[in-house]
Amino acid sequence: MKNNLVKHILTAAISLSFGAAAATVDSPWCTINSPEQIAADSVIEVEITLKNDAPAGLKIGGDLHFSNDKGAYLGFAAWGGEPKPLEPGRKATFRYRIPKLKEGVSTVFAQFFLTPATWKEKVKEHRSAPIRLTSTAPQSAPAAETAAAETAVRKKEGSWCTIETPAQVAKDGTFNVKLTLKKDIPAGMKVGGDIHLKNSDTGAYVGYGAWGGATKTATPGEMLTFTYRVPALKSGANAVFIHYYLSPSTLLSKIFIL
Repeated sequence: MKNNLVKHILTAAISLSFGAAAATVDSPWCTINSPEQIAADSVIEVEITLKNDAPAGLKIGGDLHFSNDKGAYLGFAAWGGEPKPLEPGRKATFRYRIPKLKEGVSTVFAQFFLTPATWKEKVKEHRSAPIRLTSTAPQSAPAAETAAAETAVRKKEGSWCTIETPAQVAKDGTFNVKLTLKKDIPAGMKVGGDIHLKNSDTGAYVGYGAWGGATKTATPGEMLTFTYRVPALKSGANAVFIHYYLSPSTLLSKIFIL
């Protein structure tokens, strides 16, 4: 059976407003508006508008990257989410939390791309102006907007269960996953799920993250809740996923995985 993995993004989803000054970058296929500066521990918004003659029927993606005052690239900073549909003439807003800074970092930039699916299939790309990092935090967004972002969920349908996960979780936080068992699963089974690390940009597996606790009794049709704490990240990891299995006892005797 194919091993379909559920992914959890580690950036917090708290929106903050722009500062007073903004920078605009114009390319043949898009216009990008970004703040000129932002606090190093805050969340920023970057807007991208497709021009009317940009390729149609594609998706827009955009991730945040580290750099310095000289323009040197210093690595990946934050994932911008799955690419989303955007037609010519329309605008999209991307939100990023500034993660812990690497040595030498003084600016960040958003790298946008048009694609039919993922970064690997991109047909156009362009970056925002450099965004300088400061020590002054901007004003936060309304509490209702923050709560709505934090409670967004994703659903994964498998052959023997349905899984609901938070769309985003904090790097040092805890989160719950709801797993609903199908009614036609074998009787007398148990369910377990452990955390693993990956790189969401390349899809590369980075390693084992943490034990998910003792297996739970799998009653057909029942919903189970699993609680996890995000483990310490290894080099190259910017996401985690939960590897669930249905088994008479342990992972070694599993009969179904998701």
